Amino acid sequence: METNAERVAGVAVVICERLRLVPDPICSQVVELFKHDVITAWIGSVLRPDEACGLLLGSTCGRWDIYSDWNISLPATPKPPVLPPKPPHPGAPQLRLLFLTDIHWDREYIPGSSAQCKEPLCCRAGSGWPGRGRRGAGQWGDYSKCDLPLRTVHSLLKQLGGQGALDAVYWTGDIPAHNIWHQSRDDQLTALTTITGLLRQYLGKLHVYPAVGNHESTPVNSFPPPFIHGNQSSTWLYSAMSEAWAHWLPPSALHTLRYSMYTASTLYTLYMVSTIYTPSALHTLRYSVYTCTSYTKHYIHWPITIHYFGGDVKAVLPLCPPRMAGFYTVSVRQGLRLVSLNMNFCSRENFWLLINSTDPAGQLQWLVTVLQQAESQREKVHIIGHIPPGLCLRSWSWNYYRIVNRYTGPRLPLTDPSTTAHCPTPIHSTPHPPTHTMMVSALIGKQND
Repeated sequence: METNAERVAGVAVVICERLRLVPDPICSQVVELFKHDVITAWIGSVLRPDEACGLLLGSTCGRWDIYSDWNISLPATPKPPVLPPKPPHPGAPQLRLLFLTDIHWDREYIPGSSAQCKEPLCCRAGSGWPGRGRRGAGQWGDYSKCDLPLRTVHSLLKQLGGQGALDAVYWTGDIPAHNIWHQSRDDQLTALTTITGLLRQYLGKLHVYPAVGNHESTPVNSFPPPFIHGNQSSTWLYSAMSEAWAHWLPPSALHTLRYSMYTASTLYTLYMVSTIYTPSALHTLRYSVYTCTSYTKHYIHWPITIHYFGGDVKAVLPLCPPRMAGFYTVSVRQGLRLVSLNMNFCSRENFWLLINSTDPAGQLQWLVTVLQQAESQREKVHIIGHIPPGLCLRSWSWNYYRIVNRYTGPRLPLTDPSTTAHCPTPIHSTPHPPTHTMMVSALIGKQND
């Protein structure tokens, strides 16, 4: 007998084929790969019928607000005065950083194969061969719908390893190829260990600081928050990353790479700075709070005890064991700290955030703690991540802006030990198509805001 999941998958295949989104065989492969995780996330989202209609057909059908607004708590510590930048003195030490991203190694790349095919990814075994008068895939890659052959990665890293003047490497993810309809966990882990091994081989003792890209997982963009347990969690990926990158990262960084700093995404403890019991607050508590176990079955139902502390309304949940997270911080050198964020927890394409998008894994609240400590210790900070914050969910992007705006200081030389101001500098991968995002002060002309 056909299950509900199979019925939904069948409808999805038909829609994909009729809209000609990709060639028909790929439609069925994509749906088969994604169906279990997407259906689980959809069920957990607790969408009402009108919300589901609004999501699928637009505002004329219904209204959906699954990504409701939320705020990160900033400390009461006032922002230090922003001093004019002090140029470095002649001969001051410099810091040379290599920025690597989006390697996208295709293990099935075949030189001479067709670079113009019907599938989303070409230059590989199933792409066929170019017709008369058409060129085939090059030995080192192609500017068409193709990823990189391994020989190009070898050549690139060999040349970089011979430079001799690099201080560190920022590597912001997306290691596997774009054949997202035909990827297994073993495929993803092979890509991770292979490219990590090449970096170690050619760059020697140079420290590499990685960030998690959206293509590291399978299905692509599937990064469950820490309250997802069992086989659908990201344990398999973060554990492998911790093992592969232990050569570069200290134990403290490996800990938060594997485990969130807050139990069960800060327990989804909700703070509403108001004594007014608003319907939106009730909705958020009802539909966004989950217990630690069997979240799809055991929601927090009313009545629920609400405690008043000063002017705040606070709902407290039971403790949960720490779960996988995928972010970390490390001291690069004296006076310079690195923060690597898991930007998949802000991604519009991460369907798991349908369940709860409120600061997944407590990452942004953790970032505030790290930046406050850095400010107190007069450190500068580089923040790396794969997805630019301007492409994130609105509430996540706004909270990230608030945090960076609070802790941003003057743009001072990064390695001059005489400088004391703290400067969080976000460094993210280039999106497709390439864009440039600028963060400006909320109050123009007032640098301390």
